[in-house]
Amino acid sequence: MATTRVVLIDMDGVLADFEQRVLDTYRERYPGLGHVPLHERKHFYVDSDYDKLSPGQGAVIDDIIHEAGFFTSLQPLPGAIDALNTIATLPGVSPFICTSPLTRYNPCITEKYDWVKRHLGEWWLRRIILTKDKTVIAGHILIDDKPLITGAVSSPSWEHVVFETAYNQHLLPTVRHISSWLNVEQWMHIITNKSIL
Repeated sequence: MATTRVVLIDMDGVLADFEQRVLDTYRERYPGLGHVPLHERKHFYVDSDYDKLSPGQGAVIDDIIHEAGFFTSLQPLPGAIDALNTIATLPGVSPFICTSPLTRYNPCITEKYDWVKRHLGEWWLRRIILTKDKTVIAGHILIDDKPLITGAVSSPSWEHVVFETAYNQHLLPTVRHISSWLNVEQWMHIITNKSIL
């Protein structure tokens, strides 16, 4: 009997362009303050890079991402919508969006659902997993931009496939990764490669 491959796909920074929206909002509001270009980002948490730029600027970033409308305003990353719709049709593959809400979760959670409905449709609403600890979620692959994913389970069931961005470049030589959803051959090979089971 064939095994279904459960593919977990992160949302912010993998499907939705979190980074660009933060930068655009910051530069619109604070044109006289320094900013961190996307290609120079070094830390997963945006506020960490801005605090290094100038103490206290991280709090400004924190305010931006907690504003009403922030998550619904994110644009899909290039190729993300087509990729997810293709993955949903692959035989033997069961995809889920696996995303971590902000700890101060209002309005983040409802906006994540709104984003999915708007960009992917109602079918995907039943395939959203919200968790602060992705290590406890069972799957074969987790596609995520976070460089290190830790939690209650020291050896999760899934393989972490890194979605490439500036702050995880140091990992790319040693792990399987996806450079972009536009690189269809690359992500298709990773998702359909039966050696992951």
